[in-house]
Amino acid sequence: MVTRMPDVAHDCPVCSTAMVDHFKTEEADYTLCPNCDYLRAWAKDVNPLDLNVSLYNERFDQHLEETRVMDDKRRRKYRRFLGQAAGFKQTGRLLDIGCGSGRLLQVAVEDGWEAWGSDPAMGKAATRDDAFQIVPHVVNECGFEDGIFDVVHANEVIEHISDLFPFVTEVSRILRPGGVAVFRTPHHRSWTARMVGADWRQYEVFEKGHVGFVSSRTMTHLFKRNGMRLDRVVTDHFSLRDRYPIKTKVLRMLVGRAYDLVGQVAKVVARGERITVWGVKNQVANGTVGAARSSVGVERTEHRLNSG
Repeated sequence: MVTRMPDVAHDCPVCSTAMVDHFKTEEADYTLCPNCDYLRAWAKDVNPLDLNVSLYNERFDQHLEETRVMDDKRRRKYRRFLGQAAGFKQTGRLLDIGCGSGRLLQVAVEDGWEAWGSDPAMGKAATRDDAFQIVPHVVNECGFEDGIFDVVHANEVIEHISDLFPFVTEVSRILRPGGVAVFRTPHHRSWTARMVGADWRQYEVFEKGHVGFVSSRTMTHLFKRNGMRLDRVVTDHFSLRDRYPIKTKVLRMLVGRAYDLVGQVAKVVARGERITVWGVKNQVANGTVGAARSSVGVERTEHRLNSG
């Protein structure tokens, strides 16, 4: 049995407000910020970064040839996102945080982007001679220059981060004014999370490395304090499979269709199981502060791209 944290007071890592007890699982105690709505899991003797590097190095980096395989459905999904992001394209540079094996980066290069990735779990992937570059560090340690990217993307990443405020601060710093950050993450204000409760599979620390959950309120707070504004919120998906597993194939198919219908309603009212937020960096009056420079501050990486 996993030992939980002792009962102690916690301040919110996002806004420093005193958090309140929300619920407990066998793995962790969960506290909620009454100010910014951030939900945090606290597990004893866990370093979230070390845990996540261990989990995802084994799942992705150690099986690189398999995890780089991309079917047509995934490629179309990436192209839809890149099409939406094209409206922010000026420098042509895109960063994918938590990029894994680099599938989005591959499609981005095909579509004319200068694509970069950062992922501390991907040491093997970072050594490959690709048309894109993966830096095997957390983004705060990559050394990117101010205002270098048009788009910073992070899919299923921020739930793994224990200290979210400096992460968003760094994202804002490396975005050019008018650039956009796009984060997709499990939504603790979703109908699924509310109905399934502590059994929701996203509330798994040791299997998934999930330690923090946001809502649109959380992201509004984070963006505002870091010179950005919340531009767009989209939620999607609904399921109760974590509470009511169905083994019969036919029944599973019928219930799945019902879940899809409910998911469409959840999307309309912003209660889907996944939340995607678009945050735009504020412009400055003279248009010069934070302007992108001509190179990225990782010397070895820069040489590889420029020599290709």
